[in-house]
Amino acid sequence: MWSKIGIVILFVFSQKAIITAQISPRFPSKINAVIARLYFSNSGTFSGNTLDKPDIALWNTIIGEGQSGGPSEATLIEVEVDGDGGGNIIHHERLTITVLEKGKPPIVRHPSSLYFDQNGKHFEAVWLNDSGCLPVTITAQLDQQPPIKKKIDFECGE
Repeated sequence: MWSKIGIVILFVFSQKAIITAQISPRFPSKINAVIARLYFSNSGTFSGNTLDKPDIALWNTIIGEGQSGGPSEATLIEVEVDGDGGGNIIHHERLTITVLEKGKPPIVRHPSSLYFDQNGKHFEAVWLNDSGCLPVTITAQLDQQPPIKKKIDFECGE
């Protein structure tokens, strides 16, 4: 008898999980922000969002010159997506992040699912090694929405 009750309870919970997973989003998700933070290898810390400062001088960033705030050869790129929170936290919308650094193969990310917290936030990250001398272009697009393009104007020289 207990095994039959257990099977019924398991069936009821599995049906609830299937129904919850199939609920459509209440509103379409959207890209809220594209953020780029320099990683400072001499301190293990990150800069603020360099994309918030369009006039920042990122000259010889790899040795800490310009306005970078310290030597940096790596950049953390984050794309913040706003969507549903609460009970409907998994979306299967198509997010594409493309990072192009002059002269290097592109880095392309296509997460299969977007997992949202209770506040409706999802963050996707791309780690860019050996950055700091060549310009970087970031393109983020969610489904058929217009792409968001950002540029980091790294330069090096004498």
